[in-house]
Amino acid sequence: MAPDPDRSFARYLEAKRTVDDRALNVRVWDRLRSEIVVSGEERTSPLKVLEIGGGVGTMVERLRYSAMLGECDYTLLDNDSELIDAAQIRLTRSHDMKIHYVVADAFEYLSDPGQHGAWDLIVANAVLDLTDLGTSVPTLMNGLEPGGLLYSSINYDGLTTFAPVIDEWLDTHIERLYNRSMHKRRPDGTESVGSKCGRELIPALREAGAQVLEAGSSDWVVFADHNGYHADEEYFLRHILGFVEDELVGHPELDRESFASWLTTRQFQVRTGELVYIAHQIDALARRPQPQEN
Repeated sequence: MAPDPDRSFARYLEAKRTVDDRALNVRVWDRLRSEIVVSGEERTSPLKVLEIGGGVGTMVERLRYSAMLGECDYTLLDNDSELIDAAQIRLTRSHDMKIHYVVADAFEYLSDPGQHGAWDLIVANAVLDLTDLGTSVPTLMNGLEPGGLLYSSINYDGLTTFAPVIDEWLDTHIERLYNRSMHKRRPDGTESVGSKCGRELIPALREAGAQVLEAGSSDWVVFADHNGYHADEEYFLRHILGFVEDELVGHPELDRESFASWLTTRQFQVRTGELVYIAHQIDALARRPQPQEN
């Protein structure tokens, strides 16, 4: 199956907003809100927020519309300059928030001594599965001031389901290979946690000395109703299938013709509104303890 030349990662992130809106764990979100309110009672300066992997700014909008941040100094960071440009265009009306835009690798940025203990809140949405938690989580904790919060959402946890079933063995085999493809060697020699991120996040937070305040599932569930897929979620699904194709085309453990037929069928199911897509994920809220806390 030929790759779609019109695939846009920025549009995918925009289309993903409504999927994330439904998925984000309400219990974790509400705990984040309450922690910000409580800490705000003692704060004498604006809340300092860093979002890593901020993309086109959909989380900024979500937090802004929730009115939970109040007066804040928000830094939106991504290593893709085109996404940062798109975010600046998208967020031009956010006059009630002071937003700084930074193009950088998040963990190189946080490794600067000037960033140690600098942040009241760090936000990482659908980011940590690309990292080695043994190194990324301690770096994030080090970036927080004592008592600061890490809100990490949409952490993939190893279940991707496309329905209806085409061929049970083939469907399962593709899912297994796709999950395996997420475990990539990083430039620093570590391996990304990939499909095990959700289940390994809480232990990694505790190992880094963090207090885990709340956690819960944040599954993506995408389906069409009588009006079709919601918002731009048909594009979202096409892009997800594109990710699968990119990772597995030519894979030595996958028959080329069977995989091409599978992709063609799945894309047809998207066009007809038949495809149902589910991905299991975990949200977590953690705090860097005050010095006197255990």
